[in-house]
Amino acid sequence: MKSRGSLARAHLRASLVDRAMLASPHDTLFKALFSNTRRAAEELRTVLPPEVASRIDWSTLTHEPSSYIDEKMRHKHADLLFSATMDGQSIRIYLLFEHQSTFDRAMPRRLLRYMDRIWDSVHAPDDATLPIILPVVLYHGEDPWPGATDFHSMFTIPPGCAPYVPQFRFQLEDLTAQDITVLQERAVSACVQLGLRVLKAARSPEHLDVLLLGWRDLIYRVMAEPFEDGALRVIFQYILETRGDEEFDHAIQIITEIEQDHTGETMESIAQKLINRGHAAGRTEGHAAGHAAGRIEGQRAMLLETIELRLGEVPKTVRGQIEAADERELQNWLARALRSNSVDELLTSG
Repeated sequence: MKSRGSLARAHLRASLVDRAMLASPHDTLFKALFSNTRRAAEELRTVLPPEVASRIDWSTLTHEPSSYIDEKMRHKHADLLFSATMDGQSIRIYLLFEHQSTFDRAMPRRLLRYMDRIWDSVHAPDDATLPIILPVVLYHGEDPWPGATDFHSMFTIPPGCAPYVPQFRFQLEDLTAQDITVLQERAVSACVQLGLRVLKAARSPEHLDVLLLGWRDLIYRVMAEPFEDGALRVIFQYILETRGDEEFDHAIQIITEIEQDHTGETMESIAQKLINRGHAAGRTEGHAAGHAAGRIEGQRAMLLETIELRLGEVPKTVRGQIEAADERELQNWLARALRSNSVDELLTSG
């Protein structure tokens, strides 16, 4: 017979699979890290060319909560749009996260389509000029990005025809090819540093034990950051979701030990919270009614966490509406949670 602990872990694994059906764990971590404009500014400042980054007023960086990705590509891409001021004019910075394992040769064309949608959404008919869009692609595939980063590379252009082909390039952040020592030297917060290291290692053959122990000091630094805002929990959950069952129990153990060794940690362990959620979702395994109730409570908790992560604090009236919802409503809201731009849109759209 399985122990209570092993049953809890089994149910946590099941709940993570359910969640993955709603959104890729890569997508969830990307948005948890970079929807925060402080962390987004840190990343973008290091990725954009210095002559461009130095002219942007990063204090004006604002997250514009919209998505421009084709519906059929949502399992491969995630995106974030920001506005900022550069040399006194308003610009847009479009950050696209490529989280499929293989190189997408059509990326420049996809970006052009997404950028045109952005112009449609932000450009007023009486404006004299279009706002500049700086496209940035964050990539972590199995192999380094092998292709070009400019639109002209998609064509064989006869002499004299270049002026008739749109020309732009995107800035590529290739985590797969990024040297770890260069990554370690970046002037970014510990949270951004850990998030990038975790994304880089997502498809690494290196055993999870080795990776976690190597990140121990960095994890301590994240715990000490006053503006960490729950991202560490999402990072830990990402680690658990992207690794196989055979590494799961030991990973929980190491994460728990790291947290317990951190003297400033006085709240319930993040790892234990994850285990408790899985246990609560299936505490009455073998009893259909109890299992259904646990499943609904798990969905309710996931929805509240997702809203807080993407849209901010959940209003009391909205929390009451979620507490009173049935399973069908919760499933519908969960399916829309990562695409809605406000709580009202999430709860009222059909």
